[in-house]
Amino acid sequence: MILSEEKVRYFSYYGRCIQFNIIKYSLLWNGKTTEGWRRANKDKFPEKEWDIKDGTLNVLASRGDDSTNGGDIVTTKEYSAFIMQFEFKLTEGANSGIKYFVTEKEKENNTGSAIGLVYQILDDENILMQKWA
Repeated sequence: MILSEEKVRYFSYYGRCIQFNIIKYSLLWNGKTTEGWRRANKDKFPEKEWDIKDGTLNVLASRGDDSTNGGDIVTTKEYSAFIMQFEFKLTEGANSGIKYFVTEKEKENNTGSAIGLVYQILDDENILMQKWA
């Protein structure tokens, strides 16, 4: 996953103020460790619920409850304006997503999912079959 922060700079050219943008890209995940990540509403990364294999970060299978297995993970740094790029693979019936602008104001005794906007990633066809089976 890559995240970029856009910085705006100004310079003077023959007495005119000209704006230009500098984009700094940050790699959010190094493909090897959980460095830079932690579980939402916690101080460290989940110990058992996630797996790193062949350069991919995988949440382990669960019953489908939002936060009972892998839970939400968040970056240790906060970002504001950004461009996000990522690749994903789905298992059959998967229901996942990328949350952004997550708030952790409800930290104490929060057993549910983190609150934030979400880019939903799911297996539309098979998730409906599971719900109605």
